[in-house]
Amino acid sequence: MGGARTEVSSATTNVIIEAAHFDAITVSRSKRRHRLPSEAAKRFERGTDPQLPALAAKRTADLLVELAGELTP
Repeated sequence: MGGARTEVSSATTNVIIEAAHFDAITVSRSKRRHRLPSEAAKRFERGTDPQLPALAAKRTADLLVELAGELTP
């Protein structure tokens, strides 16, 4: 995410991987209270496995190493 000055490039040295899980009931209540329906709210209202974010972050890191190579100081 970001703009032209902040996107990943050959000069990039640090990358943050973020993965989150949102409680289905809380998402549903917030959507109704604020009247802000969204595709994400629809997905999270159905519920997701709370262990998926950790697995997704690990897979992302593994793919980054596989495709871009491991950096050594």
